[in-house]
Amino acid sequence: MTIVTEPVALRGGALFWYVMDTFIVRWAHTNPSMEVVPGEVRWEQETWRDFVGKDRCGTVLCLAGYISNVCGGRWLVTRDEHGGLLVNGEPPRRPILGEMDLLIAEPDDMEVYDRYGVTVTSARARAIRLLGLDHDDFDLFTGANSYSDLVAKGTELFGPRPALTT
Repeated sequence: MTIVTEPVALRGGALFWYVMDTFIVRWAHTNPSMEVVPGEVRWEQETWRDFVGKDRCGTVLCLAGYISNVCGGRWLVTRDEHGGLLVNGEPPRRPILGEMDLLIAEPDDMEVYDRYGVTVTSARARAIRLLGLDHDDFDLFTGANSYSDLVAKGTELFGPRPALTT
């Protein structure tokens, strides 16, 4: 997984296209497990933070996860140096069920709740806020989205992809 050491300050469409181009497309072209066929990047949106199962596409994060991660989000569940799961930096006291998409809440997060005594939000809710959306417009974070679906929906929401600069 790409570790972000300096969070980006981008928001809205600029953030969406930055994540699409910097992480998703670059990952596809540098990772042999990602099959790039003409006009299509292999992308499995339903696979995210797959620590316990088999990561089928090699991306580790969904679009919401990449958006949250690149902006400095802190995950509730992480791994220690030996591969063991940690909850908010501590070994879990009970089995971890469905908490892989949770981030430690920030003051601007609107959709928050308690897990393990920590105020959290979902990667989806965080990404919606960071993109400046009112809700999941166009089902942007639906697991069935292909890479082409994400490009089409991003274009509809934020306008055409800006020209890449080198």
